[in-house]
Amino acid sequence: MMRTLPSIKRSGLVLNVAAAALGFSRKNDPNISKSVKRGLVPLAEQFFLLVGTIQPGPLFLLNLRVDLGILIARHRDHLPKSSVEALGLLDLIMRDLFATQGSMRFRRIDLSSEDLAAFVLKHERVHQVRGWGDLQRRLGGRQRYCFGLFHMHMPHAPLVFVQTVVTDHLCSNITPILEEETPVVKNPSHIIFYSVSTSNTGLRGLNIASHLLFLTIQRMSSMFPQCKTAATLSPVPGFARWFKAALASGDQQSQTTSDAKNVLQNKDPKLQRSEPLQRSFFNSEQAQRLNMKYGVNQLVLHKWLLKKLSDPAWHRDAELVDNIRDIITAACARYILFERRQDKILDPVANFHLQNGAQVEQINFMADTTPSALISALGMMINYRYCMTSIDVTSVSYKRKSLAAVSPAAARLVWPADSVILDEIERLKDKRNTPLFAKVFRAGEIISARGSLPTAIYFIAYVALLFEVRNTEHISLIGPVEYAYIPLTRTHFAKVKRLVSASR
Repeated sequence: MMRTLPSIKRSGLVLNVAAAALGFSRKNDPNISKSVKRGLVPLAEQFFLLVGTIQPGPLFLLNLRVDLGILIARHRDHLPKSSVEALGLLDLIMRDLFATQGSMRFRRIDLSSEDLAAFVLKHERVHQVRGWGDLQRRLGGRQRYCFGLFHMHMPHAPLVFVQTVVTDHLCSNITPILEEETPVVKNPSHIIFYSVSTSNTGLRGLNIASHLLFLTIQRMSSMFPQCKTAATLSPVPGFARWFKAALASGDQQSQTTSDAKNVLQNKDPKLQRSEPLQRSFFNSEQAQRLNMKYGVNQLVLHKWLLKKLSDPAWHRDAELVDNIRDIITAACARYILFERRQDKILDPVANFHLQNGAQVEQINFMADTTPSALISALGMMINYRYCMTSIDVTSVSYKRKSLAAVSPAAARLVWPADSVILDEIERLKDKRNTPLFAKVFRAGEIISARGSLPTAIYFIAYVALLFEVRNTEHISLIGPVEYAYIPLTRTHFAKVKRLVSASR
């Protein structure tokens, strides 16, 4: 490395040449390095840096970035390519001014500051504040905490803030958190984050919300060392739209299951499909129960359910809710784990937490029955758990390989019932404390090759039909498939191979 570094004499020569090219002062000027450094910084960046040092400057830059984003989106097709690129560069310069954490300040938000309380009231994005009593519970209630990340020149306006509560269980419903005073918990064990709000859309593309979340986990863990679980209770904003569209497109199970069987019987590559397996949202037991209860034919179940969910008051029908609970919960699990666009989970909240390294811990039915939540998510909410001992592995796995970390309980929602294979994998996971991942595979794709056994566990639905084990180190798909389980060691791999053979 030392050989690649220029000598002091050569460094001076480089500075002199750069200064001459930039039109700066005479040779060997002692301030030449400062001049060159300033000269290499674009004028726009110099201007933004100066603006950012005064009190209203950062907010002005954020609002300017919002306007610039709208301008680019609206006129991209009408402007010359060079102009679009120049505007994009300005956007990146403004973004990078907020990317460094040196100008950020982390602190608690409470009722001692009227300005901060009013700011939270106005900028809460996840669960609308319903009045002074609600705000008082969130900021000053028993074992309630709110933390914010502030720019040093914006002390009364947090860039992002998070609301959290300490409990003795994994919360599965938002109503008790928002509408009831938290009882005194004698033995707290869980730190629950139920709202993360960014105050300005000019912060898009930055990870300061992730930074705030980790700072809050660190602070709360020091305040409550007995709490070993940090998790969220998060909305699923795109689920209702996706599920209703899937129901409207029709039930494809009979056709795809037939295709899979033909692939196994004929081994014909022409029968292999390039798309993931389209599964029905109804198993035979659920279809039979709905037929007996409502007289609906199995062939039109999807249309029947779509019509029921289109009624704004569907959630008030207790009998209907009880009969479709498992159907919607399993569909939500599939949406969160496997519905992707360019290897990223469709749901923006899930994508955020999975990139941070969280795992899908629990999927909760009718967890938020407010009108907005019923419209956007059919009342579903999800717990994402932050396991700090494995968070680096799970974060990198998602970013590089599109692997979504998931708990065994959530995995069972998309796995055939009473699976001996899943039982074996779950025992292995508990024994080794190994992350469990979900991923979409395509027909013909090699999951594991000789000499590259995975360091985690993956899972496949319909294992008996859709994949074959060629030996203990190499398996590939022979039909359309969405998910796969592969155990850690060759011994366990062989055991699952025997289970697969037995299940056939």
